[in-house]
Amino acid sequence: ASGIGSIEPIVLQCISMPDSIPGELSTQLLEVMIAEPIAVEEKSGVAGYLYILIGALLISTIVLIIIKMKSKPDVEPVKSPEERFSGTLAQIKADNQSDRKLFFTKLHSALADYIKLKYDIETTGQTAEAISDHLEKLEIPLNEKEKISNWLIRSEKEKYAPFGGEPGDIIRLITELEDYFSDINENTKKKKNSDSDISEAK
Repeated sequence: ASGIGSIEPIVLQCISMPDSIPGELSTQLLEVMIAEPIAVEEKSGVAGYLYILIGALLISTIVLIIIKMKSKPDVEPVKSPEERFSGTLAQIKADNQSDRKLFFTKLHSALADYIKLKYDIETTGQTAEAISDHLEKLEIPLNEKEKISNWLIRSEKEKYAPFGGEPGDIIRLITELEDYFSDINENTKKKKNSDSDISEAK
């Protein structure tokens, strides 16, 4: 509280030198004015709450990003018709060499799918001869037409043949198919790399 206050005299005992005579020293009675205490504003803590809010939002954002990254499905690279056929052929080779009819049935289906994807020819419900006629009308290399047509026609005949073929003919056919499509896949890969280099150079 404000008002007038007093400070009582302070008495000190002392001895004077060099006579060693005892004595006293004292202060005067003092009166002082006591003012009102200065009010100190209390900080509301708004800044602290703001920092906490920003931190919480930042953490929430990071968590959401991590969840989205984990839940994002893996996107498989787009495969060319040749790459798709090569993968199917490898599966047929692994699973069906011992069953001749099943081997040629699946090979015929794989070739028909390849032709549909590669040349945009509807192969469903059509005979190998009919599909071959469509291929004949396309402006593609003659060697390519002949190989694809011959493989398709042969696989169709073999899947209905009542008797087995020559010893080792399936292995030879698989090797022939693998070599043909491997060359195409290799050339396609080289072209992609070349196009990528040109794009980066620009």
